[in-house]
Amino acid sequence: MKMKSLLTTVILMSFGLICVGALADSLSAPQAEIMAKGQAAIDASGEAAKNSFEVRLNASITNNEVAFGEIVHKESGLICGFGPNENVSTTIYHVDGNGKPDDVGCETNGPFGAVNFYAYRRPNSSIEQQLEFAITPIMMREPNAELYQDSPLIWVRWSGQKPSDNEVVTGTLAKAFALRGQAPTFPITSVWVGKHGDWYIKMRSTHDSAFYDRSGLEWVQLWRKLRPDAHLRDMNKAREKNGAPPLTELPAGVD
Repeated sequence: MKMKSLLTTVILMSFGLICVGALADSLSAPQAEIMAKGQAAIDASGEAAKNSFEVRLNASITNNEVAFGEIVHKESGLICGFGPNENVSTTIYHVDGNGKPDDVGCETNGPFGAVNFYAYRRPNSSIEQQLEFAITPIMMREPNAELYQDSPLIWVRWSGQKPSDNEVVTGTLAKAFALRGQAPTFPITSVWVGKHGDWYIKMRSTHDSAFYDRSGLEWVQLWRKLRPDAHLRDMNKAREKNGAPPLTELPAGVD
């Protein structure tokens, strides 16, 4: 019986290695490169990160020529998207009494700016408190920063749509601060906080004012994946306005 169990184990392990190898062989060079970049970011943070994060392709904007990746925190659902021209890293800030990380982060930095994503548990705190806690280090680091948008969720520029038009971000909060005096554009740092299950999800985004819209877009895209049911309702509201029939499920590969 022991010999049979051993033989079964060897066969299953071999099959697993074949599957992994087949998956790697099926990736194009850009896809393999973006997956390797994400995995390296996870591995650099140690064993706790390896058990907490996973990397995958962003199927909605990936093809054989251009690939984008996502680092996912498995417990909270936090998703940190990154592209071929962005640096990406992960951080474990705190581990609970059971050895599980309960405060984690992921940072991307590229041509359009820097974005920090965080997922953490604070059972005795409100979302309003978490927003204020997120603002404090910004003002300490840049005491001359001024309030730019009291609620970026309702801000519209050329996009024609407010982030708050999307049900997926209902209940989330945000503020934006500017460091003016640099012409013709200036840096804007915004903070965004939401609650997903028993996890707080936070984003701190710093972009040139010319690309400020990207912050709201990144926040909406994140919550579309965290709240697929609300995303489907948002899509059907847009379809109704255009006279299209409602969908019963999200199309494959749609963010």
